Amino acid sequence: MKIIRRISVLLLTAVVTVAVHASDTPSAGKVLKMTGTVMVKLPGADEAVPATVGMMIPEGSEITTGDASQLMLKAHDGIVASQEANSTVLVEQLNVSDSGVRNTLLNLKSGNLVSNLDPTKKNFNNYGVRTPKGVAAARGTSFSVGVGTNQSFSVVATADSVTFTTPTGSFNIVAGNITFTPAGGGEPVSMALSEATGANSPIAAQVSAVMDQAVNAISAALTTEGSGLGGDGAVNLISQVVGVASAAEPTKAAQFTTTAVTAATASNSSTAGSASVAAAITTSAASGAGAANAGAVAQAAAAAAPAAQAGAVAAAATAGQPAAATAIAQGVSTAQKGEAATVAAAVTAAVVSSTTATTAQKATAAVSVAAAAATGSGATAAQAGAIAAVVTQVASNAGVTVSNSGMNAAVATAVQTTTGVTTSSANIQAASNTATQSGATATTLTTAAAAVSTANTAVQTVNANVQTVIAPVTTTTTTNPTTQQTTTTTTTTTPITPIDPSVVSPSGGQ
Repeated sequence: MKIIRRISVLLLTAVVTVAVHASDTPSAGKVLKMTGTVMVKLPGADEAVPATVGMMIPEGSEITTGDASQLMLKAHDGIVASQEANSTVLVEQLNVSDSGVRNTLLNLKSGNLVSNLDPTKKNFNNYGVRTPKGVAAARGTSFSVGVGTNQSFSVVATADSVTFTTPTGSFNIVAGNITFTPAGGGEPVSMALSEATGANSPIAAQVSAVMDQAVNAISAALTTEGSGLGGDGAVNLISQVVGVASAAEPTKAAQFTTTAVTAATASNSSTAGSASVAAAITTSAASGAGAANAGAVAQAAAAAAPAAQAGAVAAAATAGQPAAATAIAQGVSTAQKGEAATVAAAVTAAVVSSTTATTAQKATAAVSVAAAAATGSGATAAQAGAIAAVVTQVASNAGVTVSNSGMNAAVATAVQTTTGVTTSSANIQAASNTATQSGATATTLTTAAAAVSTANTAVQTVNANVQTVIAPVTTTTTTNPTTQQTTTTTTTTTPITPIDPSVVSPSGGQ
């Protein structure tokens, strides 16, 4: 009898042990940064208390932000949620499974929440934001969710894709698109952000605010200690977010670029050690904003980045919008006058590498780039000579013959127009000869080559990690014959396992 009892106790102990190990390990988030008035009601507490930086936020806590207030919450390493003003969030689930999966489910009761998830950690992230209509889930991306006072909602994908799961089905929202409940309710509507910010869009102001929040949130996360966002994953995210925002609002692309590059290259930024982060952001922003805005984007990036990165920024912008090479050369030279020769050489290198332009077109472009760089920098005859020399040499190295007389005349005109210094083709030629003989041209060409190499790395990074700057809404609509409800599926190249709202309890258990 004692043996049977002992065996029973051992079996019961084993069952309890298995049950304990099978359960998820509770975790807690951390307040990384906050402004204004933020209140937190901890689990089991009767009243909310003021939030403080460094405060631990366990599962079951409710966070409320006031007017002009914001809170940055680190749910897990590399998972940062920025809760905007006048928002309420319930931390519904926050734990780590035995297999290492990091589960986070934030219930957005009202307001706006911007989420940034390190894509290099997506294999063990399980993150979602609940709305009144369903759950927006992702593993390694950036997206924004909004819930209005009338229980309306919106989900904006600013990188890769987000899966939205409702009681009737799931669909993917790809980068550059928004899904929202129209005024008066009804089924969710999906559209491109560029359409949502159009003059006739009823949600234009709302989407514009979301774009600002998205760029500001990822920029702030990079300069906040302990966020866990850094390295290639952070370069990937910020490039995508700025590209999507620039495509949605091209006229604000320079503003977005300034914010992002300033943060990404700051001494306290987690991406400060990346030589190509400014160029990567510039490539994405210029591609999204279009040729008409590429010069302003490049100028903004060059002004925000260290001077030594001006050449790489210029080359990267030209790779994104080769048709805007002249404007890019002038814009970057205006921002970094001392780097004008390097900028001119880098832009020329990008222009003459074109596989579609003719030799004559490349020669004409090289002359224009040299004149633009001189114009932007307000060059003296000596500086203009250095610009003419390096551009001519870069073009020549690529097998493009640039007429010295044509080049020198164009640069001379630019110098006289911008500086008031009267010069001539002969003076430019003399200055060019001096620059070459002194070795200045060779030094500049070496610097420019390094800048072009950095820009090429940035472009490759963007092409490899950024699926698209803005993806079209390709839809498949299915109508339920009984309820007449429709489900819209948008195509995506990154499948995500969604969180099913029906199996997630209010306490966060599954």
